[in-house]
Amino acid sequence: MWEQANDINMVHEIRSRTIIYFGLGAITKMPEIFASKALRDVRKVTVVTDNMAYKVSGAWAEVEPFLQRQGLQYLLFDEVRANPSTALIDRCIDLSRKFGTQAFIAIGGGSVIDTAKIAAIMLGYPEASCEQLMQYQFFPEQSAPVVAINLTHGTGSETNHFGVAGIDEKNYKPAIGFEEMYPLYSIDDPNLMASLPLNQTRYVTLDALTHAIEAATAKGAGPFSKTLSIKRADLIFRYFPRIRSEEHTSELQS
Repeated sequence: MWEQANDINMVHEIRSRTIIYFGLGAITKMPEIFASKALRDVRKVTVVTDNMAYKVSGAWAEVEPFLQRQGLQYLLFDEVRANPSTALIDRCIDLSRKFGTQAFIAIGGGSVIDTAKIAAIMLGYPEASCEQLMQYQFFPEQSAPVVAINLTHGTGSETNHFGVAGIDEKNYKPAIGFEEMYPLYSIDDPNLMASLPLNQTRYVTLDALTHAIEAATAKGAGPFSKTLSIKRADLIFRYFPRIRSEEHTSELQS
């Protein structure tokens, strides 16, 4: 039975390069994160976010005092919108280079985190453009560190090595994937998702279910991805019907 469900003659890869902090209060791990070897010498960061959620969620009330206590200088780039374009990301990159950014903090959902991941790569390649990267016209070998503070639960961008950005002139929205795109650290704190509007909570939950189905049915799916996908679907079917009012709790968000 197990052999029928999983091809034991196929070599599967379990890959994870992101250290994830999950649970109520996970945002308090910021001091520990910036004390790590990879980040302890960082003095300048770009905070990538949209123009509202980082404040409404309560994330900024935790992050800004931390940055001030640590003596970290920061550039606040709060221009990200849903489905970011290469032009927007190029603007983030340009401002970050002028500022002298050494690392990125992304506060938001998939679009925000993708923007930070792509910008972190492009920071070290001033001779190239974001549009070139999105079309695989060059292959990066380095990236600035990214700390992803996730505010939704749909995409999984805070834990993977993929990114999506639109090339407006070509009406084209490609996805890319490079090893260098993994966030160094990720924070999934359900407290920060409590302010997510009811409709958006529903949308991103369905997005999470779609990703679970994709992961379980892909040609390269293995025992590990199938097990996690089945568990994710089980949790969604168990808790999703209870999301009927704005008073959805941290338990449901988790």
